[in-house]
Amino acid sequence: MKFRIITVGKLKEKYLAEACAEYVKRLSPYAAVEVIEIPESEYGREAAGDVSRAVAQESAEILKRITAGATVVLDCDGENPSSPELSAKLNFFMQTSAVISFVIGGSHGLTDGLKTRADYRLSFGKMTYPHQLMRVMLLEQLYRACMINANRAYHK
Repeated sequence: MKFRIITVGKLKEKYLAEACAEYVKRLSPYAAVEVIEIPESEYGREAAGDVSRAVAQESAEILKRITAGATVVLDCDGENPSSPELSAKLNFFMQTSAVISFVIGGSHGLTDGLKTRADYRLSFGKMTYPHQLMRVMLLEQLYRACMINANRAYHK
């Protein structure tokens, strides 16, 4: 099993990188984890930047990295499952795909076309989180789901 995390932007804070590394290590008995970082679009960097152009450019770069397997996009309008429900969905994808790609868009989001192409749209709720923090949160939930599926006690 392989989890591919396709994300816009690099982790800038050391503590976030360390947290990600810890969860990647914890996940290693269950799945290989590959992180693919897409550069943030130059169009969305300035306050008066062209947001729609930035989202289109970032989404196009993400689409180039999605290969065979299941695709899950993080989307505030997606389903907001409990951890056990997410573990069941993950287990289903693990039965049918060798690779599950998880997509974390940039600060301006993803195109509707990319969201529609996904096999599953996952929400972490209606609140707004920094997209760099979402990488840590996603890895933690993937680890929790793997522990649930392995009947291990971490999730309690």
